[in-house]
Amino acid sequence: MVRIPDSKKEEILESTDIVALISDYVDLKKSGSSYVGLCPFHDDRHPSFSVNEQKKLYHCFSCGASGDAIEFVKNIENVDFQTALKILADRSGIKLEYENKQEEQQYKKQNRLFEINHDIMMYFYQNLLTNKRPQDYLRYERKLSNKIVNPFVLGYAKDSWNDLLNYAKSKDYLLDDLVKLGLLSKKNGRYFDKLRDRLIFPIFNKSFKVIGFGARILNDSKPKYLNSPESEIFKKRYNLYAFNNAKRQKEKRIILVEGYMDVIALYARGIKYAVASLGTAFTKEQADLLKSFTNDIYICYDSDQAGINATKKAIEIFKEIKLTAKIISLEEGLDPDEYIQKYGVDRFNEKIDDAKDMWDYLFNDVFSKYNQAPDSQKNISFENFIEFIASLKTDSLKEKYMNELEQRLNISKEAIRSDVKNKIIQNKKQENKKQALKEAFKNKKYSNYENKILKDNMIKIDFENSQVRNQIYILKYCIENRGFFLNDKENIYKLITEENLFKILKLLEKDEISNLEELKDQYDHNVIEKLSDLEDIPILDSINRLIKYKIETLWKRPNKEDKGQRVKITKELEELKNHFARGKDND
Repeated sequence: MVRIPDSKKEEILESTDIVALISDYVDLKKSGSSYVGLCPFHDDRHPSFSVNEQKKLYHCFSCGASGDAIEFVKNIENVDFQTALKILADRSGIKLEYENKQEEQQYKKQNRLFEINHDIMMYFYQNLLTNKRPQDYLRYERKLSNKIVNPFVLGYAKDSWNDLLNYAKSKDYLLDDLVKLGLLSKKNGRYFDKLRDRLIFPIFNKSFKVIGFGARILNDSKPKYLNSPESEIFKKRYNLYAFNNAKRQKEKRIILVEGYMDVIALYARGIKYAVASLGTAFTKEQADLLKSFTNDIYICYDSDQAGINATKKAIEIFKEIKLTAKIISLEEGLDPDEYIQKYGVDRFNEKIDDAKDMWDYLFNDVFSKYNQAPDSQKNISFENFIEFIASLKTDSLKEKYMNELEQRLNISKEAIRSDVKNKIIQNKKQENKKQALKEAFKNKKYSNYENKILKDNMIKIDFENSQVRNQIYILKYCIENRGFFLNDKENIYKLITEENLFKILKLLEKDEISNLEELKDQYDHNVIEKLSDLEDIPILDSINRLIKYKIETLWKRPNKEDKGQRVKITKELEELKNHFARGKDND
């Protein structure tokens, strides 16, 4: 573990104004020699949280939370000790000194990138203030006052190939650093501006450092949005747009929306606690970030089919971290920006008040599909109710929705209970099969028992309710064991058909992903071209690794004696294409 000298820790604590620090999170009022407020670590209805400025300590007389500035940052930000120290050091302008020199060099490198991003943010900001084009876009097309610029430090990248390039040269920045940060592009040894004629959205981490940028085109060109690539300082899955603003508000609640403009439109109308994911599907790490701040969370995605699907995926993540979110449902296929422009903030606040908890949302979704099913399919559709109730973790929730189902469909509750019990037993058996298969792949041991699973039960697992889930499961374990070939796992390989691959990409967007265009830039090959109609769908990282592995193995072997292996993999890729074609025809 990296160690920071004790003397540096003491310097950081001594330099930290604990009252100012905690005031960023808690509304404190002077009371005698201390400051008091509502404790941020429990549901505090009466001020029981005290901060002693002289001793530089805090204490809650209700829940017992106490400690110094480091302990406060650890708990309020849900970070480890080292990260808390970094946050406080940055806040006080103290340069950290590490006992591990390699870690110190890494810290200096990251700081350099943070400083570049901050400087470029202010450069874009000045551009917006001095150019009529982006100001008119905000005023007339987005119906926003120019006052919205400051809270988000919005900026403008000029319609030029070298405006930012010339500025970077004037500052003596390493141009390759700006390429890494997604601000410049490099081709044939020449540098040029990557972001042109775009509204700029700086992205801050929870420590208020600029980690990246979003950029929206001001005309009808494509792509509409460009986002900073993953870098040493920008990890999309761990951050949320405008979380730095939301956590400063008195309302300890969050509305999760899809886009930057949704956040800004709500903020402009007084709803200042909206956040958005960063051009990717919502992740567990982002959910953990929200949970560290509040349990009062709303999901308000677009009301089109893509938004509904994204809502269900977000719900699955909140279920995983044992947090119940509420769902704000809009109509007419509108997103929050469009809705609030059309109907106003009062109507949107009514939507917040009418939000359903996620269990009601899922149940009503199943009920809606049941009502739409033809009479001949009612029995099959009814199974979705049983699957839903069986998936619930608490008896109280099961009872609630068994009662609801009994009332709505006039079916005996005991009959429902019996079906649910059988489904739970069935799910448990399927889970045991999955675990056995998982261990078989993990240990790379294929005993007679595991081979029987592979041969006889592979297609049966979850087939009744979700064939696609089965395909995902098989594919993921194939990829994790990179050495698989057709000759020894053909029965698995045949399941990876083109149609199923497309479904996998759509269903697993929450995993680590990269853009199709970025993948195609690196690996231009017929296998990737099979995905060419998925321009706007992010590519699952495991698919990236599969293709990368195949292609690297094929083309990065210079020795002649590897010819046989090259031929073998070439043949395998050809068979892969044939499997795609056959699978599409047969499915």
